[in-house]
Amino acid sequence: MVLVIALIGLIVASSELWFGAALMCRSANVLVSATPVHNLNTNMNYSSIQVAIDDIATLNGHVIFVENGTYNEHLSVYKSLTLNGESKENTTIDWEGAEHTVEVTASYVSISGFKVQRSSNLSIGNSCVMFNGSIGDSLTNCSVQYGYYGIVLWGGYECTVSNVTVSDSGTGLLVYDSDRSTVLGNQIINVGFGLAVSNSTGCTLRDNHIVNCSSGFSEGGELDDYFNDIDTSNTIDEKIVYCLVNQTGLNVNPSTFPDVGSLTVANSAGVVVENLTLSHSGIAVALAYTNDSLIRNVAVSNNTAGYGISVSSGNNNTVSGCNVSDCFSGVSLAFADNNTVSGNVIRNSDHFGVYLWNALQNTVVQNDVLDSDWTCVYIEYSGNNTFHHNNFVNYSEARVDGLANVWDDGVEGNYWSTYAGADLNLDGIGDTPYVLSANNTDRYPLMGMYHSYDVEVPIPVLAHYVVGIISNSTVSAFDWAVWIEHPEVRIATFNVSGVDGFGFVRMRIPNDFIIGPYSVTVDGAEPIYANYSVLAQGNNTWIYFSYLHSEHAIMVVPEYSALAILPLFMVASLLTVAVCQRKRLRRD
Repeated sequence: MVLVIALIGLIVASSELWFGAALMCRSANVLVSATPVHNLNTNMNYSSIQVAIDDIATLNGHVIFVENGTYNEHLSVYKSLTLNGESKENTTIDWEGAEHTVEVTASYVSISGFKVQRSSNLSIGNSCVMFNGSIGDSLTNCSVQYGYYGIVLWGGYECTVSNVTVSDSGTGLLVYDSDRSTVLGNQIINVGFGLAVSNSTGCTLRDNHIVNCSSGFSEGGELDDYFNDIDTSNTIDEKIVYCLVNQTGLNVNPSTFPDVGSLTVANSAGVVVENLTLSHSGIAVALAYTNDSLIRNVAVSNNTAGYGISVSSGNNNTVSGCNVSDCFSGVSLAFADNNTVSGNVIRNSDHFGVYLWNALQNTVVQNDVLDSDWTCVYIEYSGNNTFHHNNFVNYSEARVDGLANVWDDGVEGNYWSTYAGADLNLDGIGDTPYVLSANNTDRYPLMGMYHSYDVEVPIPVLAHYVVGIISNSTVSAFDWAVWIEHPEVRIATFNVSGVDGFGFVRMRIPNDFIIGPYSVTVDGAEPIYANYSVLAQGNNTWIYFSYLHSEHAIMVVPEYSALAILPLFMVASLLTVAVCQRKRLRRD
Protein backbone atom coordinates (compact mmCIF):
# COMPACT_ATOMS: atom_id res chain seq x y z
CA MET A 1 0.00 0.00 0.00
CA VAL A 2 1.35 3.39 -0.97
CA LEU A 3 1.65 6.02 1.71
CA VAL A 4 -1.46 8.00 0.77
CA ILE A 5 -1.55 9.81 4.11
CA ALA A 6 1.94 11.13 3.51
CA LEU A 7 1.04 12.27 0.01
CA ILE A 8 -1.99 14.21 1.22
CA GLY A 9 0.08 15.61 4.08
CA LEU A 10 2.67 16.70 1.56
CA ILE A 11 0.04 18.50 -0.51
CA VAL A 12 -1.34 20.18 2.61
CA ALA A 13 2.14 21.29 3.61
CA SER A 14 2.83 22.65 0.14
CA SER A 15 -0.38 24.66 0.30
CA GLU A 16 0.70 26.11 3.62
CA LEU A 17 3.98 27.18 2.08
CA TRP A 18 2.11 29.17 -0.54
CA PHE A 19 -0.81 30.26 1.65
CA GLY A 20 0.86 33.42 2.86
CA ALA A 21 2.65 34.12 -0.41
CA ALA A 22 -0.32 34.24 -2.78
CA LEU A 23 -1.31 37.73 -3.86
CA MET A 24 -4.78 38.08 -2.40
CA CYS A 25 -6.80 40.84 -4.03
CA ARG A 26 -10.26 41.60 -5.23
CA SER A 27 -11.18 42.17 -8.85
CA ALA A 28 -11.72 45.74 -9.92
CA ASN A 29 -14.73 44.77 -12.02
CA VAL A 30 -18.11 46.24 -11.17
CA LEU A 31 -21.60 44.89 -11.69
CA VAL A 32 -23.12 46.11 -14.93
CA SER A 33 -26.77 45.88 -13.92
CA ALA A 34 -28.98 45.19 -10.92
CA THR A 35 -29.96 41.75 -12.25
CA PRO A 36 -26.96 40.41 -14.21
CA VAL A 37 -27.71 36.71 -13.66
CA HIS A 38 -30.16 35.03 -16.05
CA ASN A 39 -31.88 31.65 -16.12
CA LEU A 40 -32.11 31.03 -19.85
CA ASN A 41 -34.79 28.39 -19.38
CA THR A 42 -37.21 30.51 -17.31
CA ASN A 43 -36.09 33.97 -18.55
CA MET A 44 -35.89 35.09 -14.95
CA ASN A 45 -33.19 37.52 -13.81
CA TYR A 46 -31.35 37.68 -10.49
CA SER A 47 -29.01 39.90 -8.51
CA SER A 48 -26.65 37.06 -7.58
CA ILE A 49 -25.67 33.61 -8.78
CA GLN A 50 -26.63 31.82 -5.56
CA VAL A 51 -30.08 33.41 -5.58
CA ALA A 52 -30.55 32.05 -9.09
CA ILE A 53 -29.47 28.56 -7.97
CA ASP A 54 -31.73 28.65 -4.91
CA ASP A 55 -34.84 29.80 -6.74
CA ILE A 56 -37.52 27.10 -6.67
CA ALA A 57 -38.08 27.78 -10.36
CA THR A 58 -34.51 26.74 -11.17
CA LEU A 59 -34.57 23.04 -12.00
CA ASN A 60 -32.05 20.36 -12.88
CA GLY A 61 -30.84 20.82 -16.44
CA HIS A 62 -31.33 24.60 -16.52
CA VAL A 63 -28.71 26.98 -17.91
CA ILE A 64 -27.70 30.06 -15.94
CA PHE A 65 -25.83 32.83 -17.74
CA VAL A 66 -23.79 35.35 -15.75
CA GLU A 67 -22.75 38.74 -17.11
CA ASN A 68 -19.30 40.23 -16.60
CA GLY A 69 -18.79 41.60 -13.10
CA THR A 70 -17.55 40.67 -9.66
CA TYR A 71 -19.73 38.40 -7.51
CA ASN A 72 -18.62 38.37 -3.88
CA GLU A 73 -20.36 35.17 -2.90
CA HIS A 74 -19.89 31.55 -1.97
CA LEU A 75 -21.63 29.22 -4.42
CA SER A 76 -23.21 25.95 -3.32
CA VAL A 77 -24.22 24.11 -6.46
CA TYR A 78 -26.59 21.34 -5.37
CA LYS A 79 -28.61 21.14 -8.58
CA SER A 80 -27.56 19.72 -11.95
CA LEU A 81 -27.05 23.04 -13.71
CA THR A 82 -24.98 24.65 -16.42
CA LEU A 83 -23.30 27.86 -15.23
CA ASN A 84 -21.85 29.97 -18.04
CA GLY A 85 -19.91 33.17 -17.39
CA GLU A 86 -19.61 35.85 -20.02
CA SER A 87 -15.78 35.64 -19.95
CA LYS A 88 -13.15 34.04 -17.75
CA GLU A 89 -11.29 37.34 -17.67
CA ASN A 90 -14.13 39.53 -16.38
CA THR A 91 -16.76 37.30 -14.76
CA THR A 92 -15.32 36.92 -11.29
CA ILE A 93 -16.57 34.87 -8.35
CA ASP A 94 -14.68 36.07 -5.27
CA TRP A 95 -15.14 34.84 -1.71
CA GLU A 96 -13.35 35.50 1.56
CA GLY A 97 -15.34 33.43 4.02
CA ALA A 98 -14.67 30.05 5.59
CA GLU A 99 -16.30 28.05 2.78
CA HIS A 100 -14.98 27.03 -0.61
CA THR A 101 -15.59 29.70 -3.20
CA VAL A 102 -17.52 27.23 -5.37
CA GLU A 103 -18.62 23.86 -3.98
CA VAL A 104 -20.39 21.40 -6.24
CA THR A 105 -22.27 18.50 -4.68
CA ALA A 106 -24.70 17.74 -7.51
CA SER A 107 -23.89 15.54 -10.49
CA TYR A 108 -23.74 16.63 -14.11
CA VAL A 109 -22.89 20.24 -13.31
CA SER A 110 -21.09 22.23 -16.00
CA ILE A 111 -19.19 25.42 -15.13
CA SER A 112 -17.54 27.52 -17.83
CA GLY A 113 -16.30 31.03 -18.46
CA PHE A 114 -15.51 32.25 -14.93
CA LYS A 115 -12.62 33.61 -12.93
CA VAL A 116 -12.84 31.94 -9.51
CA GLN A 117 -10.73 33.24 -6.65
CA ARG A 118 -10.31 33.64 -2.92
CA SER A 119 -9.82 36.99 -1.18
CA SER A 120 -7.51 38.06 1.59
CA ASN A 121 -9.37 36.35 4.46
CA LEU A 122 -8.53 32.93 3.08
CA SER A 123 -9.29 29.96 5.34
CA ILE A 124 -6.63 27.25 5.42
CA GLY A 125 -7.75 24.12 3.57
CA ASN A 126 -10.42 25.67 1.43
CA SER A 127 -10.57 25.65 -2.35
CA CYS A 128 -11.52 27.94 -5.14
CA VAL A 129 -13.49 25.08 -6.75
CA MET A 130 -14.44 21.87 -4.91
CA PHE A 131 -16.27 19.02 -6.67
CA ASN A 132 -17.44 16.91 -3.74
CA GLY A 133 -18.66 13.39 -4.44
CA SER A 134 -20.36 14.12 -7.72
CA ILE A 135 -20.58 12.38 -11.10
CA GLY A 136 -20.06 13.78 -14.58
CA ASP A 137 -19.24 17.36 -13.54
CA SER A 138 -17.04 19.63 -15.62
CA LEU A 139 -15.03 22.82 -15.22
CA THR A 140 -13.93 24.29 -18.54
CA ASN A 141 -12.53 27.51 -19.95
CA CYS A 142 -11.99 29.11 -16.53
CA SER A 143 -9.24 30.77 -14.55
CA VAL A 144 -8.65 29.95 -10.89
CA GLN A 145 -6.38 31.84 -8.52
CA TYR A 146 -5.41 32.69 -4.95
CA GLY A 147 -6.67 29.47 -3.38
CA TYR A 148 -5.24 27.34 -0.61
CA TYR A 149 -6.29 24.66 -3.10
CA GLY A 150 -7.11 25.72 -6.62
CA ILE A 151 -9.32 22.85 -7.82
CA VAL A 152 -10.20 19.65 -5.97
CA LEU A 153 -12.00 16.62 -7.39
CA TRP A 154 -12.91 14.64 -4.28
CA GLY A 155 -14.79 11.36 -4.30
CA GLY A 156 -16.22 11.90 -7.77
CA TYR A 157 -16.56 9.90 -10.96
CA GLU A 158 -16.10 10.81 -14.63
CA CYS A 159 -15.50 14.49 -13.93
CA THR A 160 -13.59 16.80 -16.29
CA VAL A 161 -11.28 19.77 -15.85
CA SER A 162 -10.20 21.23 -19.18
CA ASN A 163 -8.74 24.44 -20.55
CA VAL A 164 -8.39 25.94 -17.07
CA THR A 165 -5.55 28.13 -15.80
CA VAL A 166 -4.71 27.75 -12.11
CA SER A 167 -2.25 30.24 -10.62
CA ASP A 168 -0.88 31.67 -7.38
CA SER A 169 -2.30 28.97 -5.12
CA GLY A 170 -1.04 26.43 -2.61
CA THR A 171 -1.99 23.42 -4.71
CA GLY A 172 -3.11 23.68 -8.31
CA LEU A 173 -5.26 20.60 -8.98
CA LEU A 174 -5.88 17.61 -6.72
CA VAL A 175 -7.71 14.53 -8.02
CA TYR A 176 -8.51 12.31 -5.03
CA ASP A 177 -10.68 9.20 -5.03
CA SER A 178 -12.17 10.32 -8.33
CA ASP A 179 -12.03 7.52 -10.88
CA ARG A 180 -12.18 8.05 -14.63
CA SER A 181 -11.50 11.76 -14.34
CA THR A 182 -10.32 13.68 -17.40
CA VAL A 183 -7.73 16.45 -16.95
CA LEU A 184 -7.07 18.07 -20.30
CA GLY A 185 -5.24 21.11 -21.62
CA ASN A 186 -4.75 22.96 -18.31
CA GLN A 187 -2.09 25.45 -17.31
CA ILE A 188 -0.89 25.34 -13.69
CA ILE A 189 1.33 28.31 -12.98
CA ASN A 190 3.19 29.60 -9.94
CA VAL A 191 1.69 27.32 -7.30
CA GLY A 192 3.16 25.23 -4.50
CA PHE A 193 2.21 21.71 -5.63
CA GLY A 194 1.06 21.56 -9.24
CA LEU A 195 -0.99 18.42 -10.01
CA ALA A 196 -1.62 15.33 -7.88
CA VAL A 197 -3.64 12.22 -8.77
CA SER A 198 -4.20 10.03 -5.72
CA ASN A 199 -6.41 7.00 -5.05
CA SER A 200 -7.93 7.42 -8.50
CA THR A 201 -7.87 4.96 -11.37
CA GLY A 202 -8.82 5.06 -15.03
CA CYS A 203 -8.05 8.79 -15.30
CA THR A 204 -6.88 10.49 -18.49
CA LEU A 205 -4.33 13.32 -18.42
CA ARG A 206 -3.38 15.14 -21.60
CA ASP A 207 -1.57 18.37 -22.44
CA ASN A 208 -1.36 19.70 -18.91
CA HIS A 209 1.53 22.07 -18.38
CA ILE A 210 2.98 22.84 -14.96
CA VAL A 211 5.06 26.00 -14.98
CA ASN A 212 7.18 27.69 -12.30
CA CYS A 213 5.80 25.62 -9.43
CA SER A 214 7.70 24.53 -6.32
CA SER A 215 6.77 20.93 -7.10
CA GLY A 216 5.13 19.49 -10.16
CA PHE A 217 3.34 16.13 -10.21
CA SER A 218 2.60 13.04 -8.18
CA GLU A 219 0.58 9.87 -8.58
CA GLY A 220 -0.25 7.49 -5.74
CA GLY A 221 -2.63 5.05 -4.11
CA GLU A 222 -3.29 1.34 -4.31
CA LEU A 223 -1.92 -0.70 -7.21
CA ASP A 224 -4.97 -0.05 -9.41
CA ASP A 225 -4.51 3.69 -8.96
CA TYR A 226 -1.38 3.64 -11.10
CA PHE A 227 -3.30 2.42 -14.12
CA ASN A 228 -4.15 5.83 -15.48
CA ASP A 229 -3.69 7.10 -19.03
CA ILE A 230 -0.99 9.73 -18.57
CA ASP A 231 1.01 10.29 -21.72
CA THR A 232 4.07 12.39 -22.51
CA SER A 233 2.07 15.48 -23.48
CA ASN A 234 2.05 16.48 -19.79
CA THR A 235 5.03 18.61 -18.76
CA ILE A 236 6.81 20.30 -15.87
CA ASP A 237 8.68 23.39 -17.06
CA GLU A 238 8.68 21.88 -20.57
CA LYS A 239 10.07 18.56 -19.32
CA ILE A 240 8.04 15.39 -19.64
CA VAL A 241 5.99 13.65 -16.95
CA TYR A 242 6.61 9.91 -17.40
CA CYS A 243 4.25 7.39 -15.79
CA LEU A 244 5.30 3.83 -16.65
CA VAL A 245 3.61 0.56 -15.69
CA ASN A 246 4.23 -3.14 -16.29
CA GLN A 247 7.90 -2.73 -17.16
CA THR A 248 10.57 -5.44 -16.94
CA GLY A 249 14.29 -4.85 -17.45
CA LEU A 250 13.78 -1.23 -18.50
CA ASN A 251 16.68 1.24 -18.40
CA VAL A 252 15.68 4.86 -17.84
CA ASN A 253 18.43 7.36 -18.60
CA PRO A 254 18.76 10.62 -20.54
CA SER A 255 19.21 8.70 -23.80
CA THR A 256 16.21 6.38 -23.51
CA PHE A 257 13.92 8.91 -21.80
CA PRO A 258 14.97 12.47 -22.62
CA ASP A 259 13.87 15.54 -20.69
CA VAL A 260 12.42 13.80 -17.65
CA GLY A 261 10.43 16.19 -15.46
CA SER A 262 8.99 13.51 -13.18
CA LEU A 263 9.19 9.71 -13.25
CA THR A 264 6.79 7.17 -11.77
CA VAL A 265 7.38 3.44 -12.33
CA ALA A 266 4.68 1.06 -11.08
CA ASN A 267 4.03 -2.69 -11.09
CA SER A 268 7.45 -3.38 -12.57
CA ALA A 269 10.67 -5.28 -11.91
CA GLY A 270 14.33 -5.09 -12.86
CA VAL A 271 14.20 -1.38 -13.75
CA VAL A 272 17.34 0.76 -13.72
CA VAL A 273 16.93 4.54 -13.34
CA GLU A 274 20.21 6.41 -13.68
CA ASN A 275 21.94 9.69 -14.47
CA LEU A 276 18.82 11.88 -14.42
CA THR A 277 18.69 15.50 -13.29
CA LEU A 278 15.33 16.74 -12.05
CA SER A 279 13.93 19.80 -10.28
CA HIS A 280 10.52 21.12 -9.23
CA SER A 281 9.21 17.62 -9.86
CA GLY A 282 6.64 16.79 -7.14
CA ILE A 283 7.80 13.25 -6.55
CA ALA A 284 10.90 13.30 -8.71
CA VAL A 285 11.46 9.51 -8.96
CA ALA A 286 8.89 7.08 -7.57
CA LEU A 287 9.00 3.30 -7.57
CA ALA A 288 5.60 1.85 -6.61
CA TYR A 289 4.81 -1.85 -6.40
CA THR A 290 8.16 -2.37 -8.09
CA ASN A 291 10.83 -4.89 -7.06
CA ASP A 292 14.49 -5.68 -7.74
CA SER A 293 15.20 -2.27 -9.26
CA LEU A 294 17.92 0.35 -8.98
CA ILE A 295 17.98 4.15 -8.76
CA ARG A 296 21.51 5.50 -9.03
CA ASN A 297 23.34 8.73 -9.78
CA VAL A 298 20.14 10.76 -9.89
CA ALA A 299 20.20 14.45 -8.95
CA VAL A 300 17.04 16.04 -7.55
CA SER A 301 16.84 19.66 -6.44
CA ASN A 302 14.48 22.54 -5.70
CA ASN A 303 11.49 20.38 -4.91
CA THR A 304 10.47 22.10 -1.69
CA ALA A 305 6.88 20.86 -1.73
CA GLY A 306 7.70 17.34 -2.95
CA TYR A 307 9.57 14.12 -2.34
CA GLY A 308 12.97 13.55 -3.90
CA ILE A 309 13.01 9.75 -4.27
CA SER A 310 10.20 7.47 -3.10
CA VAL A 311 9.98 3.68 -2.90
CA SER A 312 6.55 2.41 -1.89
CA SER A 313 5.20 -1.12 -1.71
CA GLY A 314 8.38 -2.48 -3.25
CA ASN A 315 11.07 -4.92 -2.16
CA ASN A 316 14.76 -5.49 -2.91
CA ASN A 317 15.35 -2.10 -4.51
CA THR A 318 18.47 0.05 -4.19
CA VAL A 319 18.87 3.84 -4.09
CA SER A 320 22.56 4.63 -4.45
CA GLY A 321 24.85 7.51 -5.29
CA CYS A 322 22.06 10.08 -5.62
CA ASN A 323 22.18 13.75 -4.71
CA VAL A 324 18.90 15.09 -3.32
CA SER A 325 18.70 18.70 -2.16
CA ASP A 326 16.06 21.23 -1.17
CA CYS A 327 13.13 18.82 -1.12
CA PHE A 328 10.27 18.41 1.35
CA SER A 329 11.56 14.87 1.95
CA GLY A 330 14.80 13.41 0.63
CA VAL A 331 14.46 9.61 0.34
CA SER A 332 11.30 7.82 1.53
CA LEU A 333 10.41 4.16 2.01
CA ALA A 334 6.77 3.25 2.65
CA PHE A 335 5.44 -0.29 3.01
CA ALA A 336 8.79 -1.28 1.55
CA ASP A 337 10.96 -4.15 2.82
CA ASN A 338 14.53 -5.31 2.19
CA ASN A 339 15.58 -2.22 0.28
CA THR A 340 18.99 -0.50 0.43
CA VAL A 341 19.67 3.24 0.60
CA SER A 342 23.42 3.82 0.36
CA GLY A 343 25.99 6.41 -0.61
CA ASN A 344 23.54 9.27 -1.16
CA VAL A 345 23.89 12.95 -0.29
CA ILE A 346 20.60 14.35 1.06
CA ARG A 347 20.77 18.05 1.81
CA ASN A 348 18.45 20.83 3.01
CA SER A 349 15.30 18.76 3.39
CA ASP A 350 12.38 20.86 4.53
CA HIS A 351 10.98 18.07 6.74
CA PHE A 352 12.62 14.63 6.48
CA GLY A 353 16.05 13.65 5.25
CA VAL A 354 15.25 9.91 5.35
CA TYR A 355 11.64 8.84 5.97
CA LEU A 356 10.49 5.29 6.76
CA TRP A 357 6.81 4.41 7.15
CA ASN A 358 5.72 0.80 7.71
CA ALA A 359 9.07 -0.34 6.37
CA LEU A 360 10.90 -3.44 7.59
CA GLN A 361 14.41 -4.89 7.24
CA ASN A 362 15.80 -2.10 5.10
CA THR A 363 19.47 -1.06 5.11
CA VAL A 364 20.41 2.63 5.24
CA VAL A 365 24.20 3.07 5.14
CA GLN A 366 26.90 5.55 4.18
CA ASN A 367 24.57 8.45 3.45
CA ASP A 368 25.28 12.11 4.13
CA VAL A 369 22.08 13.65 5.54
CA LEU A 370 22.86 17.32 5.96
CA ASP A 371 20.99 20.39 7.17
CA SER A 372 17.51 18.90 7.51
CA ASP A 373 15.14 21.61 8.68
CA TRP A 374 12.89 19.39 10.80
CA THR A 375 14.58 16.03 11.26
CA CYS A 376 17.37 14.03 9.65
CA VAL A 377 15.53 10.71 9.97
CA TYR A 378 11.86 10.07 10.70
CA ILE A 379 10.71 6.51 11.38
CA GLU A 380 7.11 5.44 12.01
CA TYR A 381 5.76 1.90 12.37
CA SER A 382 9.05 0.58 11.03
CA GLY A 383 11.31 -2.00 12.66
CA ASN A 384 14.35 -4.19 12.16
CA ASN A 385 15.96 -1.68 9.81
CA THR A 386 19.74 -1.20 9.91
CA PHE A 387 21.52 2.16 9.96
CA HIS A 388 25.28 2.61 10.12
CA HIS A 389 28.06 4.83 8.78
CA ASN A 390 25.60 7.62 7.99
CA ASN A 391 26.53 11.24 8.64
CA PHE A 392 23.62 13.11 10.25
CA VAL A 393 24.67 16.75 10.36
CA ASN A 394 22.85 19.93 11.44
CA TYR A 395 19.34 18.82 12.24
CA SER A 396 16.81 19.44 14.98
CA GLU A 397 16.38 15.85 16.17
CA ALA A 398 15.85 12.29 14.99
CA ARG A 399 12.26 11.07 15.40
CA VAL A 400 11.87 7.34 15.92
CA ASP A 401 8.81 5.50 17.23
CA GLY A 402 8.79 2.50 19.56
CA LEU A 403 9.78 -0.29 17.16
CA ALA A 404 13.39 -1.46 17.42
CA ASN A 405 15.96 -0.81 14.72
CA VAL A 406 19.71 -1.47 14.56
CA TRP A 407 22.00 1.57 14.54
CA ASP A 408 25.48 0.07 14.07
CA ASP A 409 27.29 -2.81 12.36
CA GLY A 410 28.62 -4.22 15.63
CA VAL A 411 31.76 -2.07 15.46
CA GLU A 412 30.78 1.40 14.24
CA GLY A 413 27.53 3.34 14.21
CA ASN A 414 26.66 6.72 12.74
CA TYR A 415 27.94 10.27 13.06
CA TRP A 416 25.47 12.56 14.87
CA SER A 417 26.47 16.21 14.95
CA THR A 418 24.40 16.68 18.12
CA TYR A 419 26.20 13.90 20.02
CA ALA A 420 27.85 15.41 23.09
CA GLY A 421 29.75 12.38 24.40
CA ALA A 422 33.51 12.10 24.89
CA ASP A 423 36.17 9.78 23.46
CA LEU A 424 38.53 9.36 26.39
CA ASN A 425 40.04 6.10 25.12
CA LEU A 426 40.97 7.70 21.77
CA ASP A 427 39.52 5.26 19.26
CA GLY A 428 37.19 7.55 17.30
CA ILE A 429 34.04 6.04 18.88
CA GLY A 430 31.98 7.80 21.53
CA ASP A 431 32.33 6.35 25.01
CA THR A 432 28.57 6.51 25.66
CA PRO A 433 25.73 5.41 23.37
CA TYR A 434 23.53 7.84 21.45
CA VAL A 435 19.91 7.18 22.51
CA LEU A 436 17.17 7.97 19.99
CA SER A 437 14.24 6.30 21.77
CA ALA A 438 13.56 3.47 24.22
CA ASN A 439 14.25 0.75 21.62
CA ASN A 440 16.65 2.63 19.37
CA THR A 441 20.25 3.25 20.45
CA ASP A 442 23.42 3.81 18.48
CA ARG A 443 25.91 1.87 20.61
CA TYR A 444 28.99 3.11 18.76
CA PRO A 445 28.43 6.73 17.70
CA LEU A 446 31.21 8.09 15.51
CA MET A 447 33.22 11.07 16.72
CA GLY A 448 33.73 12.33 13.17
CA MET A 449 32.15 12.04 9.74
CA TYR A 450 32.51 8.81 7.78
CA HIS A 451 34.16 8.57 4.36
CA SER A 452 34.37 5.46 2.18
CA TYR A 453 36.72 4.78 -0.74
CA ASP A 454 36.50 1.98 -3.25
CA VAL A 455 39.95 0.86 -4.46
CA GLU A 456 40.73 -1.49 -7.36
CA VAL A 457 44.34 -2.65 -7.57
CA PRO A 458 45.19 -4.33 -10.91
CA ILE A 459 48.43 -6.08 -9.93
CA PRO A 460 49.43 -8.80 -9.34
CA VAL A 461 45.76 -9.70 -9.93
CA LEU A 462 42.73 -7.45 -10.02
CA ALA A 463 41.50 -6.95 -6.46
CA HIS A 464 38.84 -4.75 -4.91
CA TYR A 465 39.04 -3.13 -1.45
CA VAL A 466 36.98 -0.66 0.59
CA VAL A 467 38.80 1.74 2.89
CA GLY A 468 36.84 3.56 5.60
CA ILE A 469 37.92 6.80 7.27
CA ILE A 470 36.29 8.48 10.27
CA SER A 471 37.62 11.95 11.04
CA ASN A 472 36.71 15.27 12.61
CA SER A 473 38.77 16.93 9.88
CA THR A 474 37.90 17.64 6.28
CA VAL A 475 39.25 14.69 4.30
CA SER A 476 40.21 15.11 0.64
CA ALA A 477 42.38 13.80 -2.19
CA PHE A 478 42.37 10.14 -1.19
CA ASP A 479 44.85 8.27 -3.37
CA TRP A 480 46.91 5.11 -3.37
CA ALA A 481 49.84 3.55 -5.16
CA VAL A 482 51.49 0.17 -5.65
CA TRP A 483 55.17 -0.50 -6.34
CA ILE A 484 55.28 -2.42 -9.62
CA GLU A 485 58.47 -4.34 -8.76
CA HIS A 486 57.03 -5.27 -5.36
CA PRO A 487 53.23 -5.32 -5.86
CA GLU A 488 52.64 -6.44 -2.29
CA VAL A 489 53.87 -3.02 -1.16
CA ARG A 490 51.14 -0.36 -1.28
CA ILE A 491 50.48 2.99 0.34
CA ALA A 492 47.45 5.22 0.87
CA THR A 493 47.62 9.01 0.90
CA PHE A 494 45.09 11.73 1.64
CA ASN A 495 44.85 15.24 3.00
CA VAL A 496 43.20 16.50 6.16
CA SER A 497 42.40 20.05 7.19
CA GLY A 498 40.80 21.82 10.12
CA VAL A 499 40.91 25.08 12.02
CA ASP A 500 41.29 24.57 15.77
CA GLY A 501 42.19 21.87 18.28
CA PHE A 502 43.12 18.26 17.73
CA GLY A 503 42.22 16.33 14.64
CA PHE A 504 42.01 12.57 14.40
CA VAL A 505 41.59 9.77 11.89
CA ARG A 506 40.15 6.33 12.58
CA MET A 507 40.91 4.22 9.52
CA ARG A 508 39.71 0.78 8.49
CA ILE A 509 42.33 -0.90 6.28
CA PRO A 510 41.75 -4.21 4.48
CA ASN A 511 44.69 -6.40 5.42
CA ASP A 512 45.22 -7.53 1.82
CA PHE A 513 45.32 -3.94 0.60
CA ILE A 514 48.13 -2.71 2.88
CA ILE A 515 49.91 -5.43 4.81
CA GLY A 516 50.33 -4.55 8.47
CA PRO A 517 51.75 -3.55 10.83
CA TYR A 518 51.39 0.07 9.75
CA SER A 519 53.20 3.37 9.95
CA VAL A 520 51.58 6.80 9.50
CA THR A 521 53.28 10.10 8.71
CA VAL A 522 51.72 13.55 9.00
CA ASP A 523 53.60 15.88 6.67
CA GLY A 524 56.43 13.34 6.82
CA ALA A 525 56.57 13.28 10.63
CA GLU A 526 55.10 11.07 13.34
CA PRO A 527 51.54 11.85 14.50
CA ILE A 528 51.01 13.31 17.97
CA TYR A 529 49.39 10.03 18.99
CA ALA A 530 49.00 6.75 17.13
CA ASN A 531 47.40 3.42 17.93
CA TYR A 532 47.99 0.92 15.15
CA SER A 533 45.97 -1.87 16.75
CA VAL A 534 42.64 -0.35 17.75
CA LEU A 535 40.80 -3.38 16.41
CA ALA A 536 41.46 -6.40 14.20
CA GLN A 537 38.41 -8.22 12.92
CA GLY A 538 38.01 -10.45 9.90
CA ASN A 539 40.11 -9.14 7.04
CA ASN A 540 40.33 -5.59 8.42
CA THR A 541 42.48 -3.67 10.86
CA TRP A 542 41.50 -0.36 12.45
CA ILE A 543 44.13 2.24 13.31
CA TYR A 544 43.86 5.66 15.00
CA PHE A 545 46.13 8.70 14.99
CA SER A 546 45.86 12.38 15.88
CA TYR A 547 47.47 15.75 15.06
CA LEU A 548 46.98 19.44 15.63
CA HIS A 549 44.49 20.88 13.19
CA SER A 550 45.90 22.57 10.11
CA GLU A 551 46.38 21.36 6.56
CA HIS A 552 48.28 18.08 6.49
CA ALA A 553 49.35 15.39 4.04
CA ILE A 554 48.80 11.89 5.42
CA MET A 555 50.63 8.76 4.28
CA VAL A 556 49.88 5.21 5.48
CA VAL A 557 52.52 2.59 4.64
CA PRO A 558 53.56 -0.88 5.83
CA GLU A 559 55.75 -0.41 8.87
CA TYR A 560 58.63 -2.53 7.61
CA SER A 561 58.89 -0.48 4.43
CA ALA A 562 58.70 2.96 5.96
CA LEU A 563 62.46 3.55 6.15
CA ALA A 564 63.83 1.04 3.65
CA ILE A 565 61.76 1.61 0.57
CA LEU A 566 59.78 4.80 1.08
CA PRO A 567 62.27 7.03 -0.79
CA LEU A 568 62.16 4.66 -3.76
CA PHE A 569 58.41 4.38 -3.50
CA MET A 570 57.95 8.13 -3.79
CA VAL A 571 59.52 7.98 -7.26
CA ALA A 572 57.96 4.72 -8.38
CA SER A 573 54.46 5.72 -7.31
CA LEU A 574 54.33 8.46 -9.92
CA LEU A 575 54.23 5.74 -12.55
CA THR A 576 51.89 3.39 -10.73
CA VAL A 577 49.28 6.01 -9.99
CA ALA A 578 49.16 6.77 -13.70
CA VAL A 579 48.54 3.17 -14.68
CA CYS A 580 46.32 2.01 -11.80
CA GLN A 581 42.62 2.70 -11.71
CA ARG A 582 40.74 3.86 -8.65
CA LYS A 583 37.15 4.72 -7.88
CA ARG A 584 35.75 6.64 -4.95
CA LEU A 585 32.33 5.76 -3.53
CA ARG A 586 31.49 9.33 -2.55
CA ARG A 587 32.96 12.76 -2.73
CA ASP A 588 35.14 13.79 0.19
